[in-house]
Amino acid sequence: MIPYPNPYNPLNNEGRNLRIGFKIAQQNAGSISFRLYTVQGRLIRELRYEGAAAAQIAQRGYVECPREGLEALANGAYYYILLAESGGEATRSHVDKIIIMKAGR
Repeated sequence: MIPYPNPYNPLNNEGRNLRIGFKIAQQNAGSISFRLYTVQGRLIRELRYEGAAAAQIAQRGYVECPREGLEALANGAYYYILLAESGGEATRSHVDKIIIMKAGR
């Protein structure tokens, strides 16, 4: 998985969303979830895609987290994970880190 850009500045990033690139063996995923956690392990954001939306994300190879949901976060490190489910079987990615670093506009 590759977060882009990293570090991410939700206040001044030319309007770009945070994009997490990934490769998945199951192109026909029934659902894909993106979860963002604090360093203490508290879930602060979850995006869940199902059906046709999940299949489209699996085929294009990235999930986008809208910047509007990240603007209120404090500067620092956060952890994320991607989960894919197909036919009742879940595949979990490894946990990775993203840095939120706000600079002036």
